[in-house]
This record gives sequence, structure tokens and C-alpha cells, in this order.
Amino acid sequence: MGKVAVTFKLMPVSVDTDLNAIKDSVKKSVARHKEMQLKIMEEKPVAFGLKSLDILIILPDVSISELEDELTKITGVASVEAGDVTLI
Repeated sequence: MGKVAVTFKLMPVSVDTDLNAIKDSVKKSVARHKEMQLKIMEEKPVAFGLKSLDILIILPDVSISELEDELTKITGVASVEAGDVTLI
């Protein structure tokens, strides 16, 4: 079993959502899983002042749906979209 790099796009509930609080929650969520590494976390403009939080996580080559579900439960996150999945 190898490792994969997965990108996620987290969309906040509104323009007023505290992205720093979401960032802290993402860090804590990934830290609970010793086999995962958070590599990149950056804000990207979407439209009308709304910004997404784009992250790159390295994890074992298993189903990413559990992590996606966990990220969706973070307060202030409206949706999570898995993007590129690359075998390392």
C-alpha cells in the first residue's frame, strides 16, 4: 500500500466565516491521524469576497471518503470537494 496526495477545496458557509478557525480545525483533524501529513493550505479567491481553503494532504492509499466526511463536519465549512488524487 502506497501513499497518495489529495487536494481538497473547502468552501466556507459565508464571506464572514473565520478561515483561520477552519485552518486550525483542519490542522487538528489531520494531526489525529499519524499517517497523514498536511502539506499545503492556502486561501483562494472565489467571487464577491468569498474565499475557498485549498489543502493538500498526503495519506495512505485508502478511501478518502472518511477524511472528506470529517472535513465536512468542521464548523463553518459548507462543502468539501476532493480534487486531484496522485499516487506518490
